[in-house]
Amino acid sequence: MKAEAKKILNAIQEDFPLVERPYLELSKKLKISEKKVLAGIKKMMEDGTIRRFGVLVNHKHLHYFSTLLGVRVSDEMLPQIAKFVAKRSEVTHCYHRGGDFNLWFTFLTPRKAVFDKFFAQVEKKVGKDNILNLPTIKSFKLKTTFKV
Repeated sequence: MKAEAKKILNAIQEDFPLVERPYLELSKKLKISEKKVLAGIKKMMEDGTIRRFGVLVNHKHLHYFSTLLGVRVSDEMLPQIAKFVAKRSEVTHCYHRGGDFNLWFTFLTPRKAVFDKFFAQVEKKVGKDNILNLPTIKSFKLKTTFKV
């Protein structure tokens, strides 16, 4: 990765300027043209370096229900269950991992009843003993910044 791209990536992760022309503001800070800042971000989005560019909302502040679920699922059923889970807008992350519980995902919703209905659907597909439900009790970290 080029040094210029690294500078842009580091700058846009935190303290994004909330002004009329934020990319111009970034260009001044980085000492590169606004055009290069925009082109650099666009390229990183196209090549997959940046998966998403947006706001991170504090769900606890909004009183959302949040949980981490681990599911024990056979290799044969994994694609089907993962697809079912991942299509839900309330699922923020979904990973296949090694170990007994091999499908992990987070579920976030303003209404716990939405989760309860979803949970019953997953339970019907994989069985109660194959689900580990770990609701959030307290958050200790809500942001991630990668220095590149």
